[in-house]
Amino acid sequence: MRGNSHVRFGGRAEETARLKGPHRASARPNHTAAILLLGKGVHPKVVSELLGHSQVGVTLDLYSHVTPTVHRQAAQAFGELLQD
Repeated sequence: MRGNSHVRFGGRAEETARLKGPHRASARPNHTAAILLLGKGVHPKVVSELLGHSQVGVTLDLYSHVTPTVHRQAAQAFGELLQD
C-alpha cells in the first residue's frame, strides 16, 4: 500500500501506513477482493466504492496491474459480438 492509503475493513477506515507487524495484514482481504473483482470484470467504480476510496482514480492507480486481464476479456466479448 502507499503512504496514507485508507482501506475499509470491518466498517472502519484505517491508515495502513501506521500499521505494523501482524496488524498490517488486515488490509490484505481488501487487496485480494479488489484484484478478484476487477479480474472478473466488475466495474472499477463499484470496486472503488466497496473499498471506500474517495475517487475511482485511486482504485485504478493501485490496481492497474489487473487491467490486462480485463482488456483481454473485453476484446473477447467484443469479438463474440461481431460474430453474431
